[in-house]
Amino acid sequence: MKKSIANAEHYNWGSNCDGWHLLKSDSLSVIQEKMPPGTSERLHYHTYAQQMFYVLTGTASFEIEGEAITLIAGESIHVEQGKGIESLI
Repeated sequence: MKKSIANAEHYNWGSNCDGWHLLKSDSLSVIQEKMPPGTSERLHYHTYAQQMFYVLTGTASFEIEGEAITLIAGESIHVEQGKGIESLI
């Protein structure tokens, strides 16, 4: 089945942020998120999951294990399990 934000399970998080589960299974999760300018995600860790962020539009700034990283549209970053991450849009 084709999936997009038009037919995916939706949820709200943080301050006015949106998420859509494009794939939700025990072995893999793919989520499209929308974070308006000025919003952020607090520092957190994933004990078992790894994460990959891909920026569709705009820019996203991350702090991963104390290192500041900024991505632009078309760039991605992989975060290994157990690494501390926070994001700021």
